[in-house]
Amino acid sequence: MADAAAGQPERRRAAVADSATLENQCHPRKIFIGGLAHKTTTQQLRDYFARYGAIVDAVVLRWPDGRSRGFGYVTFAEASAASGALRGVHQVGGRQIDVKRAVPGTNKLFVGGLPQNAAATELREHFEAFGVVSDAVVMIDPVTGRSRGFGFVCFLPGQEGAAAVTASLEQYDNHRLRGKWIEVKSAASPHKLAAKEAGSRTPQDAAAP
Repeated sequence: MADAAAGQPERRRAAVADSATLENQCHPRKIFIGGLAHKTTTQQLRDYFARYGAIVDAVVLRWPDGRSRGFGYVTFAEASAASGALRGVHQVGGRQIDVKRAVPGTNKLFVGGLPQNAAATELREHFEAFGVVSDAVVMIDPVTGRSRGFGFVCFLPGQEGAAAVTASLEQYDNHRLRGKWIEVKSAASPHKLAAKEAGSRTPQDAAAP
């Protein structure tokens, strides 16, 4: 337990490095807005951020039953408008909100440090708190039949999945499965992802017996 705790600062630095890599891939005109009050509407979001420049699109993400998911996106006509919005401290609907650059096309998470018998169904249930999960796997060594201690979670494609990834990463220190802290990173790089999944590795698609 002590070794795991001691290793967390190093893992955090790695996560920050991953975030820096993602920052370079960000959409220059699009921002992610988190921490929205549940009553905040798309129009309110548009009206508020219009002070920074012309807006081409704005949306508050919602669950199928119409409830707000507490985050959304604004896309400006000019990158300079997005940069201006990122420099401010914002309050919408009576509460402070979190504004970051949006990361395009990132709907997959790498999850490491899994408990030995953790099942894909447990991964799915854990991450459904952040968005709709389309797939979850725990990688299994085909020779031993044992978990390799990591897996992947996929959210829906597009901006909804990207938002779920962002929300998951914001809770980096708080992810626990069976009482054990697990490491969560973006699986944004297709080359790194292919390397992790390559070889004679099979996913665990069902709960362990």
